[in-house]
Order: sequence, then C-alpha cells, then structure tokens
Amino acid sequence: MHLEPAASADARLFAGRSLDMPGQTMSVGVGEHIGQLLTALFITMAASLQWSERQRVGAGIGFAAAATMTTGTGEGLVLSLGGGGEAFAMATIAGFPGITAWLIASGTAPVRRAG
Repeated sequence: MHLEPAASADARLFAGRSLDMPGQTMSVGVGEHIGQLLTALFITMAASLQWSERQRVGAGIGFAAAATMTTGTGEGLVLSLGGGGEAFAMATIAGFPGITAWLIASGTAPVRRAG
C-alpha cells in the first residue's frame, strides 16, 4: 500500500505508521522498559543486602540509582506512545552514573574495611 502509486498521502502515512508501531512498541516500550526495571530491581536487591550488612553509603547510592532508573523507565513508554520523553531521558542519563558510583562504592568497601 505504501508503494502503490494511486494511494493517497494519508494511506501511505497509515501504512508507514503500521510498520513502525510494532517495532517501537516491542523494542522501546517492552525491551528497554523491562531491561531498565530488571536492572533497578537487581540494584535494589543488592543494596538491601548491603544495608543489612551496615554498608550504608553503598546501599544509599544503590537505592538512589535504582529509583532514578525506575523513573527513567517512563521514557520508553512515552516514546512508544508517540510523545516526547525528555524528562524521563534525563532521569535515565542520571541513573547510569549512579550505577557506576554504586559499583565503585561496592567494590571499594571491602578494601576500606580491610585497611
């Protein structure tokens, strides 16, 4: 229908959109959304263990990073619905350095305790 010479501009637009929608929904709306949620869940579970072992700094950074990543999951949903997800994108962008800080704090905690 998209390549049909007699098709109207609206019909071509509809045909193009009908091809884009499943890809956007499955890749962004489902793939990235679930991936970020599972990452945030993992960090929350690991930070909970750190908290129970009295590693408060690492746990606090982990909880903050997980919360930021969870907020950022709204980006994929908004984009898959055709909206702009700039605010959610900023939360995602802020979450990744948070994960890095959490990993550094987690990795250096045993060294600090040993010294």
